[in-house]
Amino acid sequence: MKRVSKNLCIFGDSIAWGEGDIEGGGWVDRLKLYFQKTDPEVLVHNQGVQSDTTDGLLQRFAPEAIARRCTIALFAIGINDSQMLIEGREQRMGADDFRMNILDLIAQAQALDLQIAFIGLTRVDESKTRPIPWRPDIHYMNDRISSFDAVIKDICDEKELPYLDVSQVLTIEDMSDGLHPNVLGHEKLLGEIYPYIEARLGL
Repeated sequence: MKRVSKNLCIFGDSIAWGEGDIEGGGWVDRLKLYFQKTDPEVLVHNQGVQSDTTDGLLQRFAPEAIARRCTIALFAIGINDSQMLIEGREQRMGADDFRMNILDLIAQAQALDLQIAFIGLTRVDESKTRPIPWRPDIHYMNDRISSFDAVIKDICDEKELPYLDVSQVLTIEDMSDGLHPNVLGHEKLLGEIYPYIEARLGL
């Protein structure tokens, strides 16, 4: 079957999946609804998985991209890789391993001849994420998130790939639990991301 010329797959974690948006299902689903109304030829697939990391995404990326006949891969992944464990003393993943995973994702996407772009990492309200209430062993810290975000940006600069910085989009009022955007937060993310993909991906 011939691939759709504008088949956009967003690969990410719970923020891409839509956690916290009880009205619109998250910025990805809001984007899908927007294109259904304005340009039905653009198909949007939400490939967000709660709690996912680059390790997990590497295992599922190629099969999911092929199954959905993806032509454009938009990556929104990495905040869970930055986690600190056991009272914030042990890292889930080192920055070097994270860099290798991002490079491997790019290599897989290029092998499938996909257009590639990245969304950077949002920040957290550390008063609620050190630790997170539902997993007391997990801590999210902005300095760690920033360093992982910098890895993504540096690779995109090296590879001349589109990268969107969303680090300053959300305030603490825009997060339902200190980590995930609420309804307003997802609306704000969509407001930044849609013009970006329209300009950079030709949608």
